[in-house]
Amino acid sequence: MILRDPGRKQTMEGSLEGVGALGGLVLLVLVVLTILLPVSVYSAQKYAYKCYIQLKRVNSELKGVTSELKGVTSELKGVSSQLNTVNESMTLLAEVEAKRLRAGRAREAGQ
Repeated sequence: MILRDPGRKQTMEGSLEGVGALGGLVLLVLVVLTILLPVSVYSAQKYAYKCYIQLKRVNSELKGVTSELKGVTSELKGVSSQLNTVNESMTLLAEVEAKRLRAGRAREAGQ
């Protein structure tokens, strides 16, 4: 239930005063948004472009590092194969030396 002041007359002007103030507030908000939104959109685009340029630079640096790592990896594979060859040679030499020592001991034992 709405209580009204019986001494006050409800007129058309009185009811539009509230709408006028509200309309002024809405208009003020629209004007502020009309000014601020394009500025903020421009700032966002500028920031996004700056991030894009920075991302491109980082990407090119990463590509360079990746290519260097590929080169190092291929060099390490070459060194690894050389070490395997040396290891096999050392194993063969150790086997030959062991056979030579056994043959020498057998000759000493036979004399």
